[in-house]
Amino acid sequence: MPKKKPRFEDLDDGRPIANMNVEGMPWYAREEDADGQESPPPLGRRETRRFIANALLATLAVAGVFLLAAALFILFCTKVWFR
Repeated sequence: MPKKKPRFEDLDDGRPIANMNVEGMPWYAREEDADGQESPPPLGRRETRRFIANALLATLAVAGVFLLAAALFILFCTKVWFR
């Protein structure tokens, strides 16, 4: 009985399917950007404070929208729905 021919050929061209070079893993190797440039310099003290303040303001804005929606829902329930 002759051996069956494989249904699919194993063609490995050496290209990676997924890049496994992930920061935080023991095998992580830092590479330069595709442009050949290094990463931007770290933020200064004033820039860091401004960044944190803007992030806090954005968070408070989102929380305010949720609190307003909850207050309107409670008002709707007490004044209209449960009457």
